Amino acid sequence: MTAFVLDASTVLAWLLKDTRQNEADVLIRRARNEGASAPRLMALEVPNGLRNRIRRGMLSARERDDLIGDFLQLPIEWDDEADVPALVRASERHDLTIYDAAYLDLATRRGIALATLDERLAKAARVAGLALIP
Repeated sequence: MTAFVLDASTVLAWLLKDTRQNEADVLIRRARNEGASAPRLMALEVPNGLRNRIRRGMLSARERDDLIGDFLQLPIEWDDEADVPALVRASERHDLTIYDAAYLDLATRRGIALATLDERLAKAARVAGLALIP
């Protein structure tokens, strides 16, 4: 069993060393020590975020490949149990993307905390009564 759900905003902040890198570093360290889970879609969401950086001229393909390697080394337990109708309802209820609703759903189903740097997702987690990290 993992300690918390880790979302793509946190992983991307860690990989790209953005303005929230210090917070992301703490969460990635915790994931390594305590274990983290994520919906399988994160395996697509993170590379897509990196691709968008390439399109904007902020990252090279070689840098992307190195970052994807770092991402794939993270100790993430992948979850494939998404209930699509439930994700749609959560998305509408909390005004989230379906992707973000998947993180909320996973934390809810497992009864564990959610680690996110996304403010909208954090707000939805609070409304849903989930514990948040940080």
